[in-house]
Amino acid sequence: MAGIAVKSTNQSDKTIKGLPKNPRQSAYIYIIQLLFIFLLFSFFSFSGLELMSGLRGLVKAEGTWSKNQKSAVIQLISYSATGDALDYEKFQQALIPIMYMRKARNALQESPPNFEIASHNLKASGVHSNDIRTMSLIIVHLSWLEHIKEAIRIWELGDKEIFKLQDLAEKIQYTHNINGKNTVSPNILKQIKLIDNNATKLENNFSLVLGELGRLAKSLLNTLFATSFIFSSLISISLFKIVYSKFSKAAIAQEKLNREILIEKESQIIAAEILNKEKSLFIANISHEIRTPLNAIIGLGELLQEEITDFEHKRQLNILTSAGDNLLLLINDILHLSKIESGSMLIEENIFSLQNLLNNTVGMFEQGASKKGLYLKVEVKNALPSFVKGDIHRLRQVLFNLLGNAVKFTSCGGVTLTVSALENDRLSFSVSDTGIGIPSSLQEKIFLPFQQADSSITRKFGGTGLGLAITQSLIVQMQGNLSVESHEGTGSTFTFDLPLPETDPPQNHLLNSSSDNSIASPAVDRRQWERQKICADSTANKPAKRILLVDDSEDNRSLIQAYLRRYPHALTTAENGKEALTLVKEKHFDIIFMDIQMPVMDGLSATRAIRAWELTQQSNRNVPIIALTAHVMLEDEKKSIDAGCNFHLTKPIKKARLIDIIDNHAL
Repeated sequence: MAGIAVKSTNQSDKTIKGLPKNPRQSAYIYIIQLLFIFLLFSFFSFSGLELMSGLRGLVKAEGTWSKNQKSAVIQLISYSATGDALDYEKFQQALIPIMYMRKARNALQESPPNFEIASHNLKASGVHSNDIRTMSLIIVHLSWLEHIKEAIRIWELGDKEIFKLQDLAEKIQYTHNINGKNTVSPNILKQIKLIDNNATKLENNFSLVLGELGRLAKSLLNTLFATSFIFSSLISISLFKIVYSKFSKAAIAQEKLNREILIEKESQIIAAEILNKEKSLFIANISHEIRTPLNAIIGLGELLQEEITDFEHKRQLNILTSAGDNLLLLINDILHLSKIESGSMLIEENIFSLQNLLNNTVGMFEQGASKKGLYLKVEVKNALPSFVKGDIHRLRQVLFNLLGNAVKFTSCGGVTLTVSALENDRLSFSVSDTGIGIPSSLQEKIFLPFQQADSSITRKFGGTGLGLAITQSLIVQMQGNLSVESHEGTGSTFTFDLPLPETDPPQNHLLNSSSDNSIASPAVDRRQWERQKICADSTANKPAKRILLVDDSEDNRSLIQAYLRRYPHALTTAENGKEALTLVKEKHFDIIFMDIQMPVMDGLSATRAIRAWELTQQSNRNVPIIALTAHVMLEDEKKSIDAGCNFHLTKPIKKARLIDIIDNHAL
């Protein structure tokens, strides 16, 4: 009995199947099992969320890749049409995020993966920091999945299309440099469009693969959450709603649609910018084409004035040259308005002498005012700074327009320019006249393009009605304000103020002042012209110079030859930059006059080539190169100087100016 009792006692805590009979112990084990199952499902659910987060990052990365690819194509097409270096720079910038993504993918495909480099490049490409880790883990640890493998393959094919696009860009750049602008063949444009079509197909396939993977991941999450619902319904339902709302098929489709709309809007903006550039380029080309024959008309008129002594013939020649000068002013107005409307008019900062600027600008109108019997004076209200910082070119243009109008519309009395210093480093300028005045009802109208107070004014005084519109726009861009006070029949006063802070003179301010006088305005005053004339007449006593003239226009070459026929200089001519480069390597020249827009090789490319060749020579002999061109904008001047030219002269060029440059700058 005792043995039986002992045996019974040993088995009292176990069932037939070996499970514990103690209810509390059984409950603990059951709870632990439930917690384990819940944690297991939570882990897989969390992994599913991580997968969806990584997929979201890939979708957004594809959107960035696609947007920048489209932008690069648009900028490259624009560059092929215009040859503008800014378009080429924008093309390269558009490719930067794509290059960062490629570097990140390569880093993750290394063995072992370089997560640090990948993370840096993904962040630089614009991927959100919250998605970088999960994107990287998908590429590294799930690349065995068919969908991930296919997505990476498509990505690599897309990068190959980008490489093709870069090769085409280099060909286009080479074509522009060798053959000049507007010489890109239609076949190149076809290749760009073909690459764009291929890239678009790859982008669509990439989206389809990710969409299918997203649906599979969503199905897996549905199963996990349904099972987890048994253990924690509230948590599971909440997570399910979040995941389902964020990563459902509709959400992915909506995100893709939003991305396409954004790309379309940006494409429209870029297309509008290209249209603006093409418009500005068209107007600039028209200006160039008009200035080129004007150079011959005005130049030959000037030569004939030296030869003809008959009074009536001289009078007729004066009418001819005056008409040419007026046409030149109209072209300048249209060019400036085009730059303002396109938003490409740049405001620069220069240190300049205020007194020199005022004297030179007013001096331009002394002869015209004197002929009409008008007084022309400058009044200074208080002490003015000697040197100021501002855009001397735009300020001169504003004063030129206002003083020109004042002299034009005044038949008796005179014109006064008043300058005074204000607070906060601002200066006030007022141009007052005793002319025809403007009715109060029309005073706002005069600031609109192509508008004048009365159509009879155009018939009587001429002009396009652009001057005040340009003047107001320039003053606004320089952070100033323009106002007018006028009474019909008694005159007008135009007043504006600008921020022109006082500054120390540059160390070479004497040289700057001289240089400023030489580029002061579209014309020079009578006294300065007379000084140049005296200098030109004395040139015959100076040693002969070897001059190279590079210009594709036979008329321009003939004009310069006529200018120099009374001087002992030896003139050699070339029709394009390639011929000029050959001649420079064969002969020594003391000065080169280089046209910019030419076939075969343009002037800027030729100048760069000459400067590069000079660096290889031991003589250290750098021949002065003067850009002689019909391109007149400040950015054109900057391009000339950057290419290696010493000066930038715009056509038409006066004989006295040409001789002065030869005397003072030839070797």
